[in-house]
Amino acid sequence: LNIKNLYAIIGGSLGGGIGWEMLSKNNDLAEIFIPIACDYKTHDWLHAQCLVQQFLLNGNDEPLQKARIHAMLCYRTPQSLNNRFQNKFNQEKQKLESEDWLTYHGKALDERFSLKSYQLMNHLLMNIKTDERGLSKIKARMHLISVDTDLFFSASEIRMCFNKLKTEKEDVFYHEIKSIHGHDAFLMEYEQLNYIIKNIL
Repeated sequence: LNIKNLYAIIGGSLGGGIGWEMLSKNNDLAEIFIPIACDYKTHDWLHAQCLVQQFLLNGNDEPLQKARIHAMLCYRTPQSLNNRFQNKFNQEKQKLESEDWLTYHGKALDERFSLKSYQLMNHLLMNIKTDERGLSKIKARMHLISVDTDLFFSASEIRMCFNKLKTEKEDVFYHEIKSIHGHDAFLMEYEQLNYIIKNIL
């Protein structure tokens, strides 16, 4: 395509991690960088969750379904699930509605994802390793967006990244989505996210 420059790179979760890698390898690729609910590296907590995913994906009995059910619990928070389902029991299916919801998401992913593609995604999440020494060399104006209840890429880690960059670079900013929904809030709290991005661009 011979594209040499971009106006903005915007990426959520793994997409943001890939954005960090792109800019560390080509410092002046974009004018603006907006990583959403992600960090420049995989921290221990996320690595541990990916390790559990790896164990589940390497199993023989419904690996995608089981991995997705576990992942859904990382994408949300206890408060998010408890508020939504309130221990409601589905008499027809003889199970909690929360269990039915998790089973549905597991089956839905199993129908539209191949095992190898999900394993690759998990491998990439497990190995985000942007060279820390090169972060301040990125020329793009940076707007780091976190979710205050994120269990996957915690807001505290993203704030640490912001505070470190702020000592080395002027045009770096921090924004935070407020939500009970955890990591998935960047997909669910679209009004907050739209407001933040609209004011950046």
